[in-house]
Amino acid sequence: MPSWRLRLRASGLRPTGTAAVILAVNGQPLAQVNLAGDMREYEFAVPAALLGPSGNVVVTLQTATFTAPPDTRDLGIMVDWLRLEPDGTAPVIPPPLMLAGFVLAIALCFLAFVRLGGPVQAGLLGGLVLALPLAAGLAVDPLFVAHYGPWLLVALAALALAGQRARQATWWEWAALVVLGWSLYRFGVRALDFYRTGLPPGDFTIYFDAAKGLRLGQPLYNWEAARQIPNGPVYKYPPLFAMLLAPATVFAARPVAAGWYLLNLGLLGLILFALIWRFRRDLGTRSLKLVSAYSLLLVIGFLNFQPAWESLARGQMDVIILAGMVAALFLLRHRAGEAWAGGLLAFVTMLKLYPGLLVVYLLWRRRWRALAGFAVTFALLVILSGLVAGWGTLWRYVAEILTVQTAAVPWPENQSFDGFLGRLVIPAPATTWYTTIAFPRWALLALYLLDAVTLGVTAWAFAGRTDPRSERFVSGYAVAAPLIVLMWPTAWIHYQTLLILPFGLLLGRQLLAGRRDWLADLLLLAGFLLVAIGNEYQVLLPWLQAGLPRLAQSYKLYGVLILWGLYIWWGRKAIGDKQPYTARGSAGPV
Repeated sequence: MPSWRLRLRASGLRPTGTAAVILAVNGQPLAQVNLAGDMREYEFAVPAALLGPSGNVVVTLQTATFTAPPDTRDLGIMVDWLRLEPDGTAPVIPPPLMLAGFVLAIALCFLAFVRLGGPVQAGLLGGLVLALPLAAGLAVDPLFVAHYGPWLLVALAALALAGQRARQATWWEWAALVVLGWSLYRFGVRALDFYRTGLPPGDFTIYFDAAKGLRLGQPLYNWEAARQIPNGPVYKYPPLFAMLLAPATVFAARPVAAGWYLLNLGLLGLILFALIWRFRRDLGTRSLKLVSAYSLLLVIGFLNFQPAWESLARGQMDVIILAGMVAALFLLRHRAGEAWAGGLLAFVTMLKLYPGLLVVYLLWRRRWRALAGFAVTFALLVILSGLVAGWGTLWRYVAEILTVQTAAVPWPENQSFDGFLGRLVIPAPATTWYTTIAFPRWALLALYLLDAVTLGVTAWAFAGRTDPRSERFVSGYAVAAPLIVLMWPTAWIHYQTLLILPFGLLLGRQLLAGRRDWLADLLLLAGFLLVAIGNEYQVLLPWLQAGLPRLAQSYKLYGVLILWGLYIWWGRKAIGDKQPYTARGSAGPV
């Protein structure tokens, strides 16, 4: 088996000089190097003897940590990228779980989206078309495709033979299947590799440490750090999540983080299934061709939706909050479920406070049962939090942590109105990921004005009493997600995971429209691409740090505004009636 070349671009910048780093491969020491203070490239030869039994390579970098006040974290080195390049052909056998997952996922997609009952050639063509992304990937990332491509090709060939009765689909279905195959392949490898090497993520470690301290009788909050660096790496949320996590802290952090990661992956799958099921129900007795189109586009969109991946890779709570919002929306359809919907919204509000904006919507719509369920559940959770964490802790949380969460946060990951105005008033040299500076008076007034105008226009667009099963009610509920991102003081990119709901509902509405509105279609695509692609690191370029070019750092905010604007347009122009929505050909209400 041939050797590898390991290439690393990293910096060892620290107050004491260079950083001494021990490099290990599969647990065996490879080299010791002193990393300079600037970003440099380093190269090492990896002998074949250090490769694992399956040919996989696990690289470990070990160095002493340090702190740089006011940042209280233990810091190490900065790694820009790390690449493994084979000297010759280096076959990699994926773990059985990965291989089985590839085969199963592609089989399900193939059977779900290609209609049966046609000639043999169509099934073979399906396998060929799904394999095209692998050939294209050879030009982009030869190592990536060379490792896993052959096994995926085997799966595709088996599916092509199994689907011999597949009927010829339309050109756009085949094109979508090509994109779906590559997106699923890319996401699957990314997710499984992260599961193997990326846990526990940093944000989840903060939750885990707080929960462990709570179990051991230590203070839940670091009051001084929370005041000095409101957006720093400290636990600054209501006690509920730490309380729920505390029993699991008897185990090590990694297996607990792995369980949380897998739970969130499963919830995302259930959310997509729920949206597809709702669309199928809206469609009534019409052709399943639209269901195929919706399913393809929705799944492709999710697999390439960076905010959702940011939430997964950080161990955040946005996925479970989104799941609670979607479940509550389904419960609100039935009178007997309204109180349960309110209780569910109270639960996710006590995880992080921002879902509480939906309570304003329920109050506006006079959903008294839901509001009663919310109030009772919220009160019970507050009492439980006071009993477990202490009433003094709850009071200090409100008085000392919540009150410092409203200043300017200019770091590009903050894609709210607050972040946009913060980048206008705070110069780039003073901007770090934890910068929190009081707004000038005019900027603070501008922030309040933007919030008021956004809320006012939304209320105007969706005015009028509606049935909770109507399209107007559902649209007003969904538009709360972009409002949360726009109005919350620190709406990090992973908060935009919530936008899966309004994007998914709006996509279905566009497909069900009586005639194509290409402008609305293009705007929906543009808004989605702005939100879905990249994170804050794509805009940390020197020429984007000052002047008008700095406005480009808010590009995801512009995508959220497009989504919000499309809902406003639908609210005033396209929805028109106040009756329960009936899809074309449907026998009843949504």
